[in-house]
Amino acid sequence: GLTPMFCIWRIAATMMLVLATTATAVAAIPGLPTSAGAPKTAAAKPVAPDQRTQTREQLAEARRQLEASGVPEEGDGLTTKRQRMLERLIVAYGERLKLLDELDTLRKARPYTLNQQSFTAEFAGPPPYSAIRVDALRQEFNAVRERLQSLTSTERALESQKRGQVEAQRRAAEAQRLAEDRLARASGDDEVERERHNRDVADLRLKLNDAELANIALGEELVQAEVTGLQTTSTDLQALIDRVLPGQHLSKEEAEQQQARLRDVTAKLAAELDRRIAENTRHAVEREQLAKALASTESTVDGARRLKLLDETLETDRVV
Repeated sequence: GLTPMFCIWRIAATMMLVLATTATAVAAIPGLPTSAGAPKTAAAKPVAPDQRTQTREQLAEARRQLEASGVPEEGDGLTTKRQRMLERLIVAYGERLKLLDELDTLRKARPYTLNQQSFTAEFAGPPPYSAIRVDALRQEFNAVRERLQSLTSTERALESQKRGQVEAQRRAAEAQRLAEDRLARASGDDEVERERHNRDVADLRLKLNDAELANIALGEELVQAEVTGLQTTSTDLQALIDRVLPGQHLSKEEAEQQQARLRDVTAKLAAELDRRIAENTRHAVEREQLAKALASTESTVDGARRLKLLDETLETDRVV
């Protein structure tokens, strides 16, 4: 009889033969990739240039076209208009590069981060905390909130500006289409040349609208990035204030410093008040003397002008 080991060996050999036969059959099927050959990868798509590189290329091309246009002849309004469009396009591309720089800077460092880190380190220990420094912390928090409010107004202004720019872009695209139609229907060298100039100007106007709309979008992105950073900073500062406020303490030395600062401010205000009173008194005397002189002699234009100026000055001083 067969031993158990011999039976196991025979079963394994049969399975290996089946697998080899199956692999050979599969390899023989046309169009089916074999296990030995790795599947072919799709050809890599060309990488599109980043926005900064593309803008630099557009800026260089606009400058090249402006330099190549030369000095327009007298009465050549189309060339002059084309040059003005190129100049505005150069400004728009330059502005976009500045916005991209600002956006990169903003993404690398959050606004007010350095001040926030300084306060966090300063209040890292246990209380008591300097009441003066806690007050400075609150001023920093208020400055962040005011900046956020200002950015909210900026966002609304940019949104309104974008709506107007979208409409201008629509009109520019329509004008460009009409210019193409007129060029296609033009006959005669002079008419073709004129309509080609008109088409070129329409193309530049459309590019200018596109560039200005892109700048507005970048401006919105810049504002939103700053808002996001400031909101985080505001939350962190508020949490820090809530933690240190109960532990603030005004030391005797700090109280004396505050009193000295208050006395200094009061003295400066008193000096300014004395100066204004003295100046106001001098203006009142001069006004009275000038009014008497004008009443006793024939009035002059300069005298009347001076009297009016003194009256306005006295009224301003009175209001202040």
